[in-house]
Amino acid sequence: MTIKQKLQRYANLLDQARELEYRIAEIKEHMTSVSSTNFDNMPICHGNNDKLTEALCKLKDLRDKYIELWGKVAEEELEVIDMISKLDYQEQKLIRLHYIDCKPLEEISCILGYTYRHTSRIYKRIYEKLEKMS
Repeated sequence: MTIKQKLQRYANLLDQARELEYRIAEIKEHMTSVSSTNFDNMPICHGNNDKLTEALCKLKDLRDKYIELWGKVAEEELEVIDMISKLDYQEQKLIRLHYIDCKPLEEISCILGYTYRHTSRIYKRIYEKLEKMS
């Protein structure tokens, strides 16, 4: 697997985790908006087949997936941090902004104070540098 593929895999996992986090919050908001009951400490999934219990079971399953996914994200992020630790500060910053903060190169070029073209060149050089290091 190439460096770019590893970084992209990390970015994809991070994106999935953030989407799942949003979905859980959305479901929880919808469930608690029905009444002011707090559903967090209720017993879950013990054979009751009513709609509320089913919804709580689904929410618990989503939370479990969320925790599992964030575990994978953490593992990947440690690999990314280790991989980019060999780069200079500006290169590390560019990779962090792009893959960890999910910012497009256009925005990164503004943050770093470079033209888009220059940022794009640095980005390409970073990949070449990381490929040689691995």
